[in-house]
Amino acid sequence: RRLPSSPPTPPKHGACTPRAMDMFQYGSLEQGPMTRRRKAAILCCLGVPYVLAVIALIVALSLPRNDVTDKDTLTLQARFTASVEGLAHGTVVSLSPDGAAQPGGGTSVYYGLPLPSQLDTCLKHLDVDAKPDGSGIYLASFDDTSSEATGGTLATLSVSADPLGGVALLDAVDTDLDIYELSFLDSSSFVGVTQSLEADGTAEVYSGTVGSTGAVSLSAQPPAVLTTGYSLAPAVARLSDASFAVVYYAGATVATRAGYLVGGGPVVSDEVAAVDNTNFTVQAGVVALSASLYAVLYYDGAGSGAGPLVAVPALVAPSGDDGSAPPEVELDGASSATLSAAVTLYFDADRLDDNCAVVAYVDADQNNALVASLLTYDDSFGLQWASTVVLSSGGALVQSETFGFMDIDVTAVAPVTSDAASSFLVYYSDATNSGSLTTTGGKLTTSGELVKSLPDFVVGAPVDLGSTFVWAALSATSDNEALLLSSAEDGDCSSITASAVVVELMPAPFGVVTSGGSAARPSIVFGGRAKEGLSGLTPGKVYFGDTQGRLLESPSYGGYLSFVDGTTYY
Repeated sequence: RRLPSSPPTPPKHGACTPRAMDMFQYGSLEQGPMTRRRKAAILCCLGVPYVLAVIALIVALSLPRNDVTDKDTLTLQARFTASVEGLAHGTVVSLSPDGAAQPGGGTSVYYGLPLPSQLDTCLKHLDVDAKPDGSGIYLASFDDTSSEATGGTLATLSVSADPLGGVALLDAVDTDLDIYELSFLDSSSFVGVTQSLEADGTAEVYSGTVGSTGAVSLSAQPPAVLTTGYSLAPAVARLSDASFAVVYYAGATVATRAGYLVGGGPVVSDEVAAVDNTNFTVQAGVVALSASLYAVLYYDGAGSGAGPLVAVPALVAPSGDDGSAPPEVELDGASSATLSAAVTLYFDADRLDDNCAVVAYVDADQNNALVASLLTYDDSFGLQWASTVVLSSGGALVQSETFGFMDIDVTAVAPVTSDAASSFLVYYSDATNSGSLTTTGGKLTTSGELVKSLPDFVVGAPVDLGSTFVWAALSATSDNEALLLSSAEDGDCSSITASAVVVELMPAPFGVVTSGGSAARPSIVFGGRAKEGLSGLTPGKVYFGDTQGRLLESPSYGGYLSFVDGTTYY
């Protein structure tokens, strides 16, 4: 066969396509006798140095040497992260993204943490988002209908350095807004959407700021009106540091808009009808894919209560040079994608990277299993559904006719050194376990596959799904920490159980600090038997390391997960 006149062009990759797969072959697939003889001669010549190298290696390994290994212990002296000058002996360590040793490792789930007394209340329509500046501040919104106050509350929270210390309230502001969802845009500004519960009400977008210490303030600019009349369960997503997208119900239509913050206040585009909702059976949501692209997600549950999940791309373009005019939104129906699943009850989505998002949903075809699918966008092919993974087997998600859990939530977890996230967490209420609040997670592998990476962590007490509402919300910071808030109540807020869960995700531990070396560069045992520096441990016992760097004795042997003290998983 003739060779092509020029090498083929390497395949393009999108943001979700692993670089490791960008490989292609160039050359003839046929070989003649002369080619095979030349290859044999070349391999024979090349084989001589390899044989000599193996002999030299054997000789070298048999000679005396001075290193950090012996028959019982493997140790090294490592560089620690800039924020660590020295660690106590017995500290569990893992590798940071820049290759330095850092205290802590693995995954720890701290649950049943008490909330401040001001939040030990009926947290209806609960939502939470993490301040994206690494400060560890969270902004929560909820509607406390158990009090005489009207409207919702905005509150900022922080998790103690050791999560066992609980959650602290930094600030709280009461509003006259029927708040529903919110999202930070940058390190201080946020937007939120309100729902309209009355025929003459309005659904709006409002804005505000959170200071460096957690002080909350609403913008002096008026909210932007989305629609009038009944409009329940709107959704909002961050597009960039100054822009956002919303999806909401407007009469018998699911509509969408994009918006900017101008002078601290929201300015929104003209309304764009996305889906006909004449039968009022459409469940809709939104997920951002880049600063100029988002997807409207929906399914129509007419008849069976389930339907395929449709993703429609929405393109956002500025309409003014100075940024003061509202943007323009155009739906590209020809580039939409339909997921062939029987989606029912709830779904949620979060962006992993540019043009890449994870969507979690309930699949009736799999006996109401909790499933996650990858949604990607390409300029040539539009939106596409990619890898899918079952996170919780069938029957885990069921809603009673009048009560039950109110939502599922998914949040992406990004490493400190990257804007792209590879892991994600999901919470749900497990009907096979008396409605107990449960969290699990997955990750996107380097080959572009979604896999389940965490077990199912039960983090809430059983509830009566016939008489109890469970409200919950989940968000992750930029340093691999996530906060899950929840409130179980009986419908009229006369019986309330509110709590917090903190999940910390770190790389797997690779060693334990032991004696020897300097204070800033102590020795780390990463294999074999530790002989010193680990006093107080019992020979033959199994120990787990947590994300705080502690060694914790397991009550039993076996498995990679240990239930240690009744409040924490390691």
